[in-house]
Amino acid sequence: MNLYMHLAKSLHRSALSSVIVGLTFGLGAAAQVDKFYVGDAPAAACAEAAASGGIPDYGAMGACRDAVRDTALLRSDRAASLVNYGILQMRRGDSAGALDLFDQAKRLSPRLPDIRVNVSAALIRAGEAEAAIDLLDDIASIDPDLRPVAHFNRGLAYWGLEEFQSAYEDFNAAIRLRPGYAPAANMLENFEIRTPAGPARQLASTPG
Repeated sequence: MNLYMHLAKSLHRSALSSVIVGLTFGLGAAAQVDKFYVGDAPAAACAEAAASGGIPDYGAMGACRDAVRDTALLRSDRAASLVNYGILQMRRGDSAGALDLFDQAKRLSPRLPDIRVNVSAALIRAGEAEAAIDLLDDIASIDPDLRPVAHFNRGLAYWGLEEFQSAYEDFNAAIRLRPGYAPAANMLENFEIRTPAGPARQLASTPG
């Protein structure tokens, strides 16, 4: 039986200054939505590698290569394997390769619900924050379960552009949609609200 599962999670939750290629704020990494295909190997091995986190080894990469070349899979299953493979490429720092795989997945199965969220994560890692923001322009059209992750990613993109008010609003939106969402909550710790006698409300960021 072919099963699809969605798991929203952060790539990294700690503040590491060199995690995101092309960005220097170093306070978090874009979140991805892993879509795995559970079935016969090698698609299952590729799915497990995408779900496990961490830098993939040669065996995991090989399983994904075999999965995306498996013409016996349904189109939607091959598309899911392309997404998994792209996630692994992104973890290895190959943002261009990940974007290419996500594009292939989208062309193979245009209705993949998580593709914009994954592509935005790859764009942020590639230093293309503006492109990520454009991609997530219509978050209301994204599956409701994935909207908190989309807001979080867009918030990171705004943060990279030093548009802190917009970043703050997106992180707050993510928390409203998913109370306790740790990646967004962690980023909100870098803000403080000031209400001086002059302006009614001023937002200031305090990067660590």
